[in-house]
Amino acid sequence: MGKLWRFLASLSVLLFVATYSPCALAEDPIKIYRIGGPELATADVLAGKYRAQEVASKVQAFTPSPMNSGWWRVELTRDIRSINSPILYLSAMSYTESKIWLPGKIDAFSVSQLNRKANKGFSPRFLVAALSPELQKGESIYWHVVSEEISPLRVGLKPELDLRLQDAETSRWHNIIEGTILALVLAGFVLSLMMREFTFLILAVGTFLSLLFVLASNGDIYYIPALAQFDINFGLQRILGLMACLVMSYFTYIFLDMPRNAPRIAFIQKMIMAIFMALLLASLFPEHIHGWTIANLGNLTIISGTITGIYCSIRLIKAGNRLGKLFLISWAPLFFFSIWRVTEITLKLPFNDFVSVAFPASYVLAGILLYLGLGERILLYKHERDVNEQLARMDSLTDVYNRRALDERLRVAALHNEKTGKKMAVLFVDIDFFKRINDTYGHAIGDAVLREVTVRIRATLRFGDVLGRYGGEEFIIALPDCSETQAMQLAERIRVSIASTPVQCGTQPITVTVSIGVSLLSDGLAGVDGAIQRADQALYVCKQNGRNQVSLTAA
Repeated sequence: MGKLWRFLASLSVLLFVATYSPCALAEDPIKIYRIGGPELATADVLAGKYRAQEVASKVQAFTPSPMNSGWWRVELTRDIRSINSPILYLSAMSYTESKIWLPGKIDAFSVSQLNRKANKGFSPRFLVAALSPELQKGESIYWHVVSEEISPLRVGLKPELDLRLQDAETSRWHNIIEGTILALVLAGFVLSLMMREFTFLILAVGTFLSLLFVLASNGDIYYIPALAQFDINFGLQRILGLMACLVMSYFTYIFLDMPRNAPRIAFIQKMIMAIFMALLLASLFPEHIHGWTIANLGNLTIISGTITGIYCSIRLIKAGNRLGKLFLISWAPLFFFSIWRVTEITLKLPFNDFVSVAFPASYVLAGILLYLGLGERILLYKHERDVNEQLARMDSLTDVYNRRALDERLRVAALHNEKTGKKMAVLFVDIDFFKRINDTYGHAIGDAVLREVTVRIRATLRFGDVLGRYGGEEFIIALPDCSETQAMQLAERIRVSIASTPVQCGTQPITVTVSIGVSLLSDGLAGVDGAIQRADQALYVCKQNGRNQVSLTAA
């Protein structure tokens, strides 16, 4: 586990250096200036009235202060004749309305995620403006932005072909990730129906909400008009994120069985779920609470919830519970990239392109491992239940049916024979002079004799025959689809298999014999007790005649 964390830490250092080094942040021939808030008059901005109060951006992005909305100036730092079909782009995931004034143009043109035509067919992740390659160093493009996005909106200038290739590659990865998450959602719903397991349903719902959150985070949600309109009014990304966190926090609470394994952590987890619910309700009234306030509180709560889950899983690992390790591995990448994303938002840094793909991909890994862990946990519970049921039905010494289970199996077999019209025989087996064996050799030897007799009887029976310990040294055998003659022959084989070879207990061979009473079931299910009674009577005849023999009592 330590290797995993060291790997993630090393990866974070490399990505930060690669993403936020001076070279990476100044790769395009543009300089960004913040002019002021959205309330400034258009004519004054275009006339350069606010040039003296402009603030240069340290990164190549529109940086929140505290929000992105407002006026921005993008200045060319060199001529762009060498750039083939130059495209100025703004990378925005949340709904963003913008107007752009190009050099030498009096009128602006509008572009948003919903205006695909104006956006030249690019995915909703990019808002673009085609520039003339004749533009020279020092010329400015004015950009008016209205957005609820709390993270920096990356700005860049690239050849159109390069940007389209980048857009297509990113879209391809997102499609693969989103398709995989959808498959996990469908699998979760199917498993919940097939196994009738509520926990699978909780995980499926949480995964589905996570999928919608990923769609909103990637901008792909704007391909769905109804959801896009909802996003414009309420900030769907934030709402879906909080809903997904609420459901997955509840799943963690159940999956790790916090009330039993960590009662104090369980209380904290309940408080975290309550905070998520409060933030979710607050998100439905954006006119009262600003989105960035909810987002910051939500990020803090996400980190807190993830830490409680990791802490609880570590406790399970120390207790030898394999599910704790599986949970920790499944959440580690998601936790890592969540921390990364929160750090970017807090430091107002542009999103790393690799993390923008790896972050939703970590949902896939988490989902797969959690499904595996949940399936393993359910199989473990079912196995324990089956074992307990088996122990409740089996005789612990001889590993055959006990008295209660024997009665159930006899009645099932009798009912089957009654429906099919076939005969069924009942054998009552008693070990001869068993009390003498116990008194002479001790109860341990007596138990060994019981086990060996059971083994020999089993070896003689047919598939489908029922064997159970009736009490002490007595056994009952049900022989479905068996005639009188067949029953007598099988009983004789059992007697001979036991009497022919002494039972070897250590160095002491002990001669063991049995007496067997045989009866036929005459009146189906209602005659089970009578058949046992008649077989007992036949057994009594054996004992009267010297034991080690088989006797039949007809119906």
